[in-house]
Amino acid sequence: MKKIDLVELIDCLNDEQIPFSEHCQMLDQFMVYCQTITDVEADVTFDAFAPDTHLPSGMAINPQSAAQCVSDYHRTIGFIRASFTAVEQLLTDKKSDDSSDNTSPNSLNLLYAGCGPYATLMLALIVKFQNSSIHFYLLDIHQSALDSVQILLDHFYIPDEIYSFYNKDACVFVPPIKFDLIVAETMQKALEQEPQFQLTANLSQYLTTDGVFIPQSINLQLALMYWKQELDVSKRNKAKQNKTDTTQFERLKVGEVMCLTKNTTQNWLAKKVEADQTAYLDFALFYTPKLETQVNYDFVILTQIQLFKNHYLEEYDSDLTLPTKLHDVSPAQSESQYQLKYELGSYPRFELVLIR
Repeated sequence: MKKIDLVELIDCLNDEQIPFSEHCQMLDQFMVYCQTITDVEADVTFDAFAPDTHLPSGMAINPQSAAQCVSDYHRTIGFIRASFTAVEQLLTDKKSDDSSDNTSPNSLNLLYAGCGPYATLMLALIVKFQNSSIHFYLLDIHQSALDSVQILLDHFYIPDEIYSFYNKDACVFVPPIKFDLIVAETMQKALEQEPQFQLTANLSQYLTTDGVFIPQSINLQLALMYWKQELDVSKRNKAKQNKTDTTQFERLKVGEVMCLTKNTTQNWLAKKVEADQTAYLDFALFYTPKLETQVNYDFVILTQIQLFKNHYLEEYDSDLTLPTKLHDVSPAQSESQYQLKYELGSYPRFELVLIR
């Protein structure tokens, strides 16, 4: 098998003039190549017998499922572009700082939390920037994932001195240093199941003053819509590799739920409530407008992700931004009051309760 050129890969993924279909083919080739080198086969093993790790703060998906995430194309391309942009900005800022104070240049410290077996969002960056005074830290709860990444780094002749591994739970990890950039994608739609919230709350404390956290913000809204109808349209669009235009749908906005950033997580945690051995975040009450009796709207959590600067994942771009139906309270009742909670713990999720 011909050795893949990761510098060419990242340059191509950053080129928005190249058709999306070609980007998808490149990522498919990357996944097959990594499978061949590491013997870790990408596989969607979302079943009761999947070897996932259940943490106190959410589920860490197994290495095979993590490898399969490569094929969530918009997600992978978006995170790689955002990380590349952030690294270039940090290097530019560091160069300016070094020249102004006449001190010897210090390395930038970059952490990739939940790197999985292919280090998908960072591997090409490591190859491209291996001579740029950057130290890369790769963290995963699964030692087998780190072993796989080690095989890839050796395969691409990456010097040992520019990277380190942490076999840790990112939600409670206390690093010995602060980082200039943290990249972490340990999430599902509507921040359910996986520990992105708790991970962000913990690791954001270990950023430098001007440090960057990717994703930069995760924005959640509560809305009323015809969930199944929209989902069917989005599936047809995805099959044709077309984006889904949400302006074509009939929706009613109920309210803003959360904007999760490196600066807001501690504020949200301050609102934590514990009852019946369950910890959760309490949100304000939400009210539904007067609805026509024949209309059956679904309650849905909408997710939009700002990865970094102008790099976004919009609704339906990725599995991470699929609208999430709140089944227990759908269809919505007219002129009613609801209480929204975000349950923390081993299976994070939103719960909406009818008050009156």
